[in-house]
Amino acid sequence: MNKNIKEKIAEIISTLFFPIINSIITFMLIIFLDKNITIKNQILFFSITIIFYVIIPMMSIMILKGLKKIESFDIFEREKRIIPLTMTVISYFIGFFVFSNYFEAPLLLKSLMLCYAINTFIVLIITFWWKVSIHALGISGPIVALHFFFGNIIIPFYLIILLVGYSRVILKRHTVAQVVVGSFIGVFSTAIQIYFYLLLL
Repeated sequence: MNKNIKEKIAEIISTLFFPIINSIITFMLIIFLDKNITIKNQILFFSITIIFYVIIPMMSIMILKGLKKIESFDIFEREKRIIPLTMTVISYFIGFFVFSNYFEAPLLLKSLMLCYAINTFIVLIITFWWKVSIHALGISGPIVALHFFFGNIIIPFYLIILLVGYSRVILKRHTVAQVVVGSFIGVFSTAIQIYFYLLLL
């Protein structure tokens, strides 16, 4: 395949599976397809997740971009990821705190919100020394959460992780190792956290 065509396809894949887009779709499916949640609470829960898990992280990136601290939403330089990741982690933990203390939300939803906070915090710590693929993390974690929600019908969708990882390597945004580590955190950290959260609570 022509190199330019491969890169264009990789760019499309990276854009389609941008981490924040994955978040919106995952929370939407888990909230609106849960028959135990009333329509009123579905709208409420989704609105809160959008605020803390989409709007605030996006606003922090937009502000940094406006201040010329970063060049694009896809932040290439490792050092420039520290501030937006820190702001995102804070927003995620606040979102989880709000849900845990003020709403009777389903355990899976709460555990997913906590996973986002903890997984991003892990990436933040690693980012001080090394660059991890947030795209790989951003697709693998949600797929694991959806696996818990829908069951084994989700298994074929794990191939998307390979597709996204491959696209990041083709675009030279990450090395294979950085993609593997991001995927590893997304899959295993999320699975362990959700399993024990549901088991203990």
